Amino acid sequence: MKKINFLNTFKYSSSNIVNTSKNKKCLKNFCMVKNFSSVHVDRNDDTFFKSIKDWWDVNGTMRTLHEYNDVRIKYLKNQLTQEFTGALFENKISNQGVGNSMPFKKLNMLDVGCGGGILCESLARLGADIIGIDSNANSFNIASAHLNNYEGDELKYMQGKLKYYNGSTDNYIEDARKSDRHIKQFDVVLAMEVIEHVNSPELFAKDLSTLTKDGGYLFISTINKTNISYYGMIVAGEKLFGIVPEGTHDWNKFIKPEKLIQILKENGYCLKNLSGVSYNPITGHMDLSSDLSMNYILFAKKLSR
Repeated sequence: MKKINFLNTFKYSSSNIVNTSKNKKCLKNFCMVKNFSSVHVDRNDDTFFKSIKDWWDVNGTMRTLHEYNDVRIKYLKNQLTQEFTGALFENKISNQGVGNSMPFKKLNMLDVGCGGGILCESLARLGADIIGIDSNANSFNIASAHLNNYEGDELKYMQGKLKYYNGSTDNYIEDARKSDRHIKQFDVVLAMEVIEHVNSPELFAKDLSTLTKDGGYLFISTINKTNISYYGMIVAGEKLFGIVPEGTHDWNKFIKPEKLIQILKENGYCLKNLSGVSYNPITGHMDLSSDLSMNYILFAKKLSR
């Protein structure tokens, strides 16, 4: 793979653009929605994420997210492996587990709020067919650029596995309805570090349910609303030590696990697993934990109707 300039953003070649409507520009693997509005997007958050240019720099402003990505992949592998004998995965995944190099082969996944594509690319390498969607044009451009910088067989493989869409869940659903297409539903839907940024967790969860197959699965990671998370995440993490960029989070939008679980239940999900995530600010190491006072991650199944 050739060396990538992580600060570059994706540039469209006019020879490759197909105008599907006056509001969109699309090309293979990328769909950019222009001038859209979304009920989920907090404009303050959107402005903040426009400033992030170094998504793929493991030593840059998103370094903690790169460390967290390993934890997320570990959790996904562990939880889905326990479900491989279930009806959804019967004849779809065989003899695959945590130790398999492509445990997610043949699974259709949707990564909501994919940012610069860090999790998307990891899942594609593990065999998943995945669509990453993000409402922030800057994040979408960086994710698209990174995917487009592979070469040869690696480029062919990654572009065959991964596509990006610029917009939020409501835009994605509305686009399908306007074009008289069936709304695509996914085996696995992920919303990692996203729900604490949306305007209404209730409306967002409704969209997630619409996009999840009956019998499919949902992963959400977010931050608990506690005094510990305020002082640990906002005061120490952002203001004092700069573990994440200042302004990344609004403590008022953090959500307690019990509230989130109830919202998911109202949208047809049942909880399968709930785990805390620990962080050592000295070593930068993150791992799964029984402590739910700050970060947590959950796994839920959508019940068949």
